[in-house]
Amino acid sequence: MKPTRIGKWRRLAVWGCLILVVMTMPGFSQTAHAHEIIELFQRSYNPNPEPESPERTQQALDYISKRKKDRMSHTSASAARQPQAGAAAVRDTFEPNDDYPEAYPAKNGYSYLSLLSTESDFDYYRYDSGTYSGMLTVKLTVPKDKNYDLIVMEGTSKNVGSSLGREPGAAEKVAFEAKAGTTYYFVVFSMDQHFSTTDRYNLIVGNPSELAWGTPVDIDVPEGVVPGYRITAPATGNFRFFTSPYAGTGLPNDTLLLLFEDELMQKLLGGNDNASEDTVFSELDVNLTKGLTYYLYVAPSANDGQIHARLTAASKPNVSAEVPILHETEANDGSVAEQQIITLEGSVFAPTVSSRRVSFNNLPEGLETQVVRLNDKQLAIRFSGKALSHENKDSGEASVTIYKEAIVGALEDVTTNPFSFAFTDTPAVTLQAPRDLDVAASQYQLIKFTPPATGTYEIYTDYFLGNPAEGTSDTILSVYEDYERTRHLATNDDGKKPPFSSVTLLLNGGRNYFLSVSGWNGKAVHARLAVRYLGVEYVYNEKGLLVQMKQDGKVLVDFYYDNNGNLIRKVVR
Repeated sequence: MKPTRIGKWRRLAVWGCLILVVMTMPGFSQTAHAHEIIELFQRSYNPNPEPESPERTQQALDYISKRKKDRMSHTSASAARQPQAGAAAVRDTFEPNDDYPEAYPAKNGYSYLSLLSTESDFDYYRYDSGTYSGMLTVKLTVPKDKNYDLIVMEGTSKNVGSSLGREPGAAEKVAFEAKAGTTYYFVVFSMDQHFSTTDRYNLIVGNPSELAWGTPVDIDVPEGVVPGYRITAPATGNFRFFTSPYAGTGLPNDTLLLLFEDELMQKLLGGNDNASEDTVFSELDVNLTKGLTYYLYVAPSANDGQIHARLTAASKPNVSAEVPILHETEANDGSVAEQQIITLEGSVFAPTVSSRRVSFNNLPEGLETQVVRLNDKQLAIRFSGKALSHENKDSGEASVTIYKEAIVGALEDVTTNPFSFAFTDTPAVTLQAPRDLDVAASQYQLIKFTPPATGTYEIYTDYFLGNPAEGTSDTILSVYEDYERTRHLATNDDGKKPPFSSVTLLLNGGRNYFLSVSGWNGKAVHARLAVRYLGVEYVYNEKGLLVQMKQDGKVLVDFYYDNNGNLIRKVVR
């Protein structure tokens, strides 16, 4: 059934609303050319037209045959080629393409802007199916006051479809089953002998090919050719589409981007001519819905424009670390059992994300990572090994960088917010504060000692709480330079006061040493660990004056000064 006149005016009202939307869209051109492109792409057509009758199709084929015979008439051609009053003529692209031998090559998913510039003009397009087989749709949108027709031929003699509407401005559509290895011809003409030297038609062939996220496509097409692409949103969020120099190094090229929400191109989601005042390239920043397919066209920004530019579809990813602090295990051995969760917004992770596509910034030395893809939006980072330095002072900020190859559509690597490792200080013993220990059978207790100064120290075990009533413990005492107990300095079973242990060593001031206490023959320990300084300790006041000399915790000498810092008395104890 053909559209009614009421339907026509309703569509014209829709066009007006759409043009108003485009004219108010930020960054979109106000040129008549841009408006013409929008009108042509959004011209309504019957999505499920009834097949033309054999009689009507034969009438069209007879018309074409007749017009081909007499179109060379000088009177008819010369009169028809006069420009329309009040408008400048537009160059008729793809000519000569008036017959099969001159047919212009068409590609699946591309759009072709051209003219029927005379009453006897025919435009032929050749489509070679190659390896493609399946349903192919050819659409023709026309100037709103013109009635153009469309015929599809298999080879030069077999008609496979036609659309021959009688209403001016109505779009035409032919869908047919294409065979591989076959040549088809699309013929645009007007049985009503309508033509225009200013207003173009738009021939849209097939379904646009898939545009890959994050992979630039270099486009080099002549005037009148408008490449089309379809793209499916991997996630819900904002995405970018932009043109840039061809191959990354080409000259500026004035482009026009149009993004539609539907294959019929009735819902314009976004359009852009110039991304900014400083460029003629285009850019769209739009919100897409996960799983929906959109249709993107790259048109020239002028009537006679060619497209020689690069097109890129990109996501705008953001990654965040969900765990602000990762804690050392209770074993206090530098291991981290907690895992970090990385959450992605604005895209999805690639199907395979390995540790080679993730880098860790400021990972404590000794820890190793394993990256596990939990789902499209989350990674888990698990830790193995043990941090070599894991005192509280070694706690610090870290972050994770996800390489762009691991995120669909990403053009740059992205880095998470900082998070921290929280290491626990090893229990310590000092000269002034011994530690009383209860160590279970077959276990050991590791205690840290940091000498206040370089000198000779005695490290020893004794009665728990310093009280003989607590009983003795047969202890084994070892001293190491590292927490992992790989750099051994000394071990003692029975020292000066058996069965307690004692070790005397020259130690460096300010350095951490680790003291291991366990029971002989796997027994439990109930004892005190203490350290005494065997050298002379010099004690200074805030003015840097020597005020005491001590040894083994006992004061040997006191020094007294007046307000000017002069020594006035020395007391030997």
